[in-house]
Amino acid sequence: MAVLKGWYSQDGWSTKILFINKADEENEIKMRFYDGETDKVIKEIKLALKPHEIKSILLDDVEGLSGCKGVVKIYSKKKVYCEGLLTEKDKPNSYLYYRLPEVPEVGLV
Repeated sequence: MAVLKGWYSQDGWSTKILFINKADEENEIKMRFYDGETDKVIKEIKLALKPHEIKSILLDDVEGLSGCKGVVKIYSKKKVYCEGLLTEKDKPNSYLYYRLPEVPEVGLV
């Protein structure tokens, strides 16, 4: 299982997460959103990706994350590529774009 780690912020920012399934078969993804850098899970989302499918999720549309920020961990049964885009709501030209790195499963937060 692959584990990717990144950051999200819905506190004055807008976060979009992009997934690319690199596997030749369906891939199950689980996203866990944490309160800051604690181990308290605020929200968990599951999704399935078809072979080589590209999908993005705009966190503005996810209930329960408004005003929150912290660590996001992506758990994937197969190889997945994942990027994050954080855009400041008052300044659309102010953004942070990054690739979520793979991390070991222990000591994640």
